[in-house]
Amino acid sequence: MGKQIGWRTDVRRGEDGQMVLAMKRFGNVKMIKSGSSRIWTTARTLDKDGQLHQMIWKRVRKEISRLHFYFTTSKQNA
Repeated sequence: MGKQIGWRTDVRRGEDGQMVLAMKRFGNVKMIKSGSSRIWTTARTLDKDGQLHQMIWKRVRKEISRLHFYFTTSKQNA
């Protein structure tokens, strides 16, 4: 289905919405709210970052670099 609708790979956010809008050309699209339904997707962020330990280390470094923001008060709330 994705190849038929010309699926865009450059979309960073909202790709689910983009896919639904593109699929509407082929018929009605309905939201499934059942708790027993399953989502089939890939972890592109993990694929991009490499192995699991590389992904974890990258996120730990990112949070350490902004650790001081967790302990300071913003000027708007002061």
